[in-house]
Amino acid sequence: MLDYINRSGIRSAVISNLLWSGAALTNRLNRLLPGNQFEFVMTSSDYFMRKPNRILFDIALQKAGICADEVWYCGDNPRANAHVQ
Repeated sequence: MLDYINRSGIRSAVISNLLWSGAALTNRLNRLLPGNQFEFVMTSSDYFMRKPNRILFDIALQKAGICADEVWYCGDNPRANAHVQ
């Protein structure tokens, strides 16, 4: 999937509820998924709040320089990744 995203020029990033720092998760992702092209990696521990807190999504939108209607979000936990209006 990441190869397809990268080849297609689709921008990607990570928002995680891990207790690790964003830097630690970035290092692990780079080791396990060396071809990733994530623009940024955010974790809950960096911002002292957890998904689905809308603030995390708003921060990600600001980092990416886009509006909510220009992004797709894919998560692995329906509760933590609930759609925020």
